[in-house]
Amino acid sequence: MNCLIIVEFPAKPGKLEELKELVNVSLPGLRAFDGCISVEVFQEVETNTLVLVEDFESLDHYNAYLQWAIGNGIEEKLEPILEGGAAGLRVRRFGGALS
Repeated sequence: MNCLIIVEFPAKPGKLEELKELVNVSLPGLRAFDGCISVEVFQEVETNTLVLVEDFESLDHYNAYLQWAIGNGIEEKLEPILEGGAAGLRVRRFGGALS
């Protein structure tokens, strides 16, 4: 069963371009990660928020990716550029689509 992950990255004032650069550098690793089907990036202009819409084969695959990203220091990289620091990141996890 596929799952949908929506991740919101609210940039601090003046940090949106730095956030975009970090996301763009990170995308190849995310897209290549086992179980990742697709990733799209959107910008919510009014709030300087980047939104990633990710499709993973399962929540287990996503959780494995998340642990890998944390182990590679993503929280430390996000801390100075996100509104509220790394804790300002919002992740919503959805199981498979209802039929």
